[in-house]
Amino acid sequence: DPVSRLYYLAEQDNKGITIVDPSTNKVVSQITGFVGRNTANRNLGGPAGILVIPSLNQLWGGDGDSTVKVVDLKAQKVIDTISTGGTARADELAYDDRDGIILIANDADTIPFVTFISTTPDSSGKHAVLGQILYPQATNGLEQSIWDRDMGSFFLNVPSTTANPGGEIDQIDPKAMKITN
Repeated sequence: DPVSRLYYLAEQDNKGITIVDPSTNKVVSQITGFVGRNTANRNLGGPAGILVIPSLNQLWGGDGDSTVKVVDLKAQKVIDTISTGGTARADELAYDDRDGIILIANDADTIPFVTFISTTPDSSGKHAVLGQILYPQATNGLEQSIWDRDMGSFFLNVPSTTANPGGEIDQIDPKAMKITN
């Protein structure tokens, strides 16, 4: 995190996030509440991908039970758990800071998919799932997405599809929640 100058590490063995001060190489604290390592099936372990949003003072992390955890970094605790509706881990994620939308992939589900989640909570503190895109054509999961503010789009790496065995990069409109290329 460039604002706090802290390093956040997803640690399945500790069932949480370890916060390290890189200037001292000391552990500052740990945030628990994730499912932890699943030795029988790594696709069910978590935390998986994590993302710090300094402007919200939050960390968003995918978990092995197909949920996304929202962590209040000041309180250092999970404040919301959002189901993506899958059966395996929610993992790679990106943040659209213009529209307040998280895109997270369930890359290990039988039919991989991405979920769009609002970063603006309702009055009870819950974050809404805005929609999903299924990837039945993906033959090797999904990889990391990025947000491009200038283009107003997410870009998702799809390693292999039935139409493009060498892979493709999909441009996704976050408001329409659809692939635009």
